[in-house]
Amino acid sequence: MCFGDLTLFSMSTFLDTEIWSFGDLTSGLNNTSTLLETKHLFTMLGGYTITATVILGISTTIKEEIITIYRQLRATQLTDEV
Repeated sequence: MCFGDLTLFSMSTFLDTEIWSFGDLTSGLNNTSTLLETKHLFTMLGGYTITATVILGISTTIKEEIITIYRQLRATQLTDEV
């Protein structure tokens, strides 16, 4: 995942409730989402712990995954040197 790109997160549509926390405290109110399919634009490079709290009936499951946001690579034009 590259800095400046929206990152997509999604889960099954068979859930009652889902709460995403992106581990990106500097994004303020954008650090969480309750959408089943959501996107987040990370504010800095580095590692983030993504937490999904999933509720189905009376069962609650918390899943975590660590992702890394990398600097975007820039393509440069090659030149022929003689």
